[in-house]
Amino acid sequence: MELALISALIGAVIWLVWDASLAVYSRKAGAQPVARSRLKEVTVVMCVRNGGRHVQEWMARDFNVPVVVVDDGSTDGATEGLEVLRVEGTRPGKKDALSAGIAAASTEWVALTDVDCRPAPNWPGDVLAAAGEDTEVVTGVSLPVLGRVRAVPLVEAVAVTRRYAAAAGAGVPYMGVGRNLAYRKSGFPGFERHAAWASGDDDLLVQDWPQKEGLKRSDQIRFSYHNVPTYAPDSLRAWRRMKRRHLTTGTAYRPQVVAALALPALAAMLWLGGTIALWALLARAPEPQSNGIAAVLHIALWIVHAAGGLAWFVHVLTFRAFATRCGLTGWAVWGGLLQPVVFFEQVFLTIQVAWATGFGLKSPPKDW
Repeated sequence: MELALISALIGAVIWLVWDASLAVYSRKAGAQPVARSRLKEVTVVMCVRNGGRHVQEWMARDFNVPVVVVDDGSTDGATEGLEVLRVEGTRPGKKDALSAGIAAASTEWVALTDVDCRPAPNWPGDVLAAAGEDTEVVTGVSLPVLGRVRAVPLVEAVAVTRRYAAAAGAGVPYMGVGRNLAYRKSGFPGFERHAAWASGDDDLLVQDWPQKEGLKRSDQIRFSYHNVPTYAPDSLRAWRRMKRRHLTTGTAYRPQVVAALALPALAAMLWLGGTIALWALLARAPEPQSNGIAAVLHIALWIVHAAGGLAWFVHVLTFRAFATRCGLTGWAVWGGLLQPVVFFEQVFLTIQVAWATGFGLKSPPKDW
């Protein structure tokens, strides 16, 4: 009984500390915006392959800065008659197309997004407003909108964003999203270390960005709360396919990053395992007596449920604060209430990816 109680309490404490750390460092990450002085130094780069109806909508946007649109072997004819940079024979993913677009940019900064995103006209200036004199990378927010499935993808996206925002604030950045990412062309290290991976043009790039001697990592890679909305997948199945593809890239993460990201899952497993064990002991205990084992187990269960409830309550509040800073309103800011659902969805997808990739020893299926 003691072991189960200790396990559950340790899990709740880890979860509390984790959420408190995310709250503190994510707030620190976006705390020092500067004047928009780099608008003339940025080129928007967008890669598209069979963008369909999104192409015309995207091309109609006016950012008041140079724009390079890279057509990566489209076959749907959506870019015909448009001024685009066409590339052929590229490898899976968009790294080759991105490299071509970055090479074609004539400015020091490049701002990246996707064709299914809806950046505001002032987006390039807003994202670069987070950059200081020594900044080389700015990672931003890109949360899903529209689509028939919304709640779980949106809550999961906010949770992921909160993690990499806090990491940037703590000076240990590990990822960004290519839908809202800006960096200096002169510092761009390329994608060679992870060229074999179709994805990873954003998270692995951030991890590989060269550290400059005497420069704080938190100054070199910064976070912006500016949100570039993106269209959500139209079905839960399509969203799961997308998340599986993202999770396969995680097998290329550095061990210390994987260990840190595993902490909330470890906390949940400890709390859940300890709680289930206590309930199992209670089911086998003799009839309740004022001084019997059943009474002690009831007290233990009250304690672990209170600890778990407190951890969940703190998570809901810190999630709400972060979602509000990202510009969300209404029911979306209370998405932390769905954390248990999102957690089990993530566990399910992680097990799928681990099994399909032989726990990182082989490539994922091609239809992923």
